[in-house]
Amino acid sequence: MIAADNLTEIFNSAMVCYTDVEKCVARVGETKRKLKALDDALLAIYPEMFAQWCDALDSGVIRNSARGAVAALMGVASTEVDLSRFPDKCGTAQGVLLDARELDLSDKGVESLVPLATLTKVQKLKLARNAVADLSPLSGLTNLRELNLNANQIEDAAPITRLGGLKVLMLSGNRLENLSDLTGLSGLETLWLGDNRLSDLRPLAGLPLLKTLKVNNNKIVDVAPLRTLQKLEQIDASRNMISDPSVFLSLPALRSLDLGDNPAPCPASLANLCVIPM
Repeated sequence: MIAADNLTEIFNSAMVCYTDVEKCVARVGETKRKLKALDDALLAIYPEMFAQWCDALDSGVIRNSARGAVAALMGVASTEVDLSRFPDKCGTAQGVLLDARELDLSDKGVESLVPLATLTKVQKLKLARNAVADLSPLSGLTNLRELNLNANQIEDAAPITRLGGLKVLMLSGNRLENLSDLTGLSGLETLWLGDNRLSDLRPLAGLPLLKTLKVNNNKIVDVAPLRTLQKLEQIDASRNMISDPSVFLSLPALRSLDLGDNPAPCPASLANLCVIPM
């Protein structure tokens, strides 16, 4: 028998979900911690999954910040199955998305990522050219291997420090000033950081598997921290303030180097590797 206080908590949580969808997931998690003797069957009624977001979109109660992500995810689901054939459209879409391994939500007007928080099987996620600022909802997507966040509004990359399985991370065209949050992503092989506000590359010294690095169009003067990255094959460091490029001579795997629009030219001994500015 479920205690009366549990039922009250369930009711209050449900009211939050129908009146303020963006707070729904957090509220459900809090409620679960408070409930006593609540079995799995009852937990299944909680509106914490994508179907709840879909229902909110259909009923018009969804906040504008979440609308882009939910609409884009429904578009993905509809390419997999004809949702019009199912009476429970939202439940069907949820089943498709919960099993998804790749999602491309680029150019979809996405702002809030909260509707993606339960899609934990995703391994490859594209979110380029949207209006994303808060990465917190991605912190639980620990199966991610490739993440494209190019051309958004990101200032803080800290929430993705838990994604230790990442191999490819693209953050070009954002508002990053500090890379210290990336030090734990030691499995990275490809990292795009062009068109940000970066000046200090020291945090990258802890990424020993890095093969491709783009740091073009920043405020970088010192590239000495790259000396430890002995697997680097491709580097785009164009449009910075680099005056001493000698560190690139110590990278044995280097195959391509772009130093265009810097105070110092490409080292003569690397001329065959340097990209010629157009």
